[in-house]
Amino acid sequence: MKKTTTAKKAGVSKKASARKAAAPKKVTERQAYAYLRKDKRIEVIDDERRVGNSLIINLKDGFRFNDEGEHIFGEDSALEAWESMKRVQPCGCDDCLKALGKLEAVAV
Repeated sequence: MKKTTTAKKAGVSKKASARKAAAPKKVTERQAYAYLRKDKRIEVIDDERRVGNSLIINLKDGFRFNDEGEHIFGEDSALEAWESMKRVQPCGCDDCLKALGKLEAVAV
């Protein structure tokens, strides 16, 4: 019976190297800011961090952050804002529907 061996490179098993290859690439603050600038759901990015405030994201009509009608949010960094964009959803509030021309203005 022939004895078989598996070769390991520098003490790393094949499973460990496969996990490392599948790990997501770490995004830098600069890259996150660039991703935010390209996002079509964002109307304005107001960076007030130099005066002690936060990075403020204004969403375009038709999008909301957490609750219906919440069209603006702030985060301390571009990375946090980029992560928070995962929670942005379509908005069906009256203001968005009017702006998108899907709701007729009602005279009072």
